[in-house]
Amino acid sequence: MSHTHVRRALVALVLFSLAPHVWASPDLRTRAIDARTAAECRELLREVGSASDPRSRTIRGILYHNLFRSGDRAALDRAEAELDGLDDPMALAYLGSVKTLQGGVAVENGKPIRAARMVRQGFKLIDLAVDRDPDSVALRLLRVENGISVGRRSPFKRYDVIERDIAYLTAHPDLQRPDDRARMLYLSASARLDAGEHREAADLFARAHQAAPESRWGREARAALRELEE
Repeated sequence: MSHTHVRRALVALVLFSLAPHVWASPDLRTRAIDARTAAECRELLREVGSASDPRSRTIRGILYHNLFRSGDRAALDRAEAELDGLDDPMALAYLGSVKTLQGGVAVENGKPIRAARMVRQGFKLIDLAVDRDPDSVALRLLRVENGISVGRRSPFKRYDVIERDIAYLTAHPDLQRPDDRARMLYLSASARLDAGEHREAADLFARAHQAAPESRWGREARAALRELEE
């Protein structure tokens, strides 16, 4: 074999060995969890397709859940239909979050008893999911964000659960980047603010901004701090 062919073979081998790390797209479920806008959710729904296996249904359920939170009112029932009957902890947790969102809709429709029942069912499912997979960062984050959201618009407060999860996540070895720290501080500040602890919230928002000023969480912390200062 000529020197040219040897060099080409070596280059091809190196590129092949690097390909999974350089070119592989993020896991579709992770992308679904991180999708925040309606456009992102709809693009991923096209990507996941209409397969009926549990993984595909879970991803679609997560996306419809996030679509509802981005303003698509029709997405909530579709999220429930996709997630209902699945036994995976992630599906259980998102079904629980869907139940709490349905509780919010029930309040809007003047049905407080149904709302309370739905929120309790939702919390129970989310807690069951975390109990079954306690090391899941995604499940803990969902429980924190759900607890803050529900507590902000209802009498159901979970500040003790939120703070335990934040303490766990803050110490997690996979969440030690500055933007991760900013996110944990921001979430803790949000919980303190909702609990009426304005001074503690302001301190945490300031620390979140300092941890990663240019990150999404750093910017949102700075905006929240400005509102508190007004």
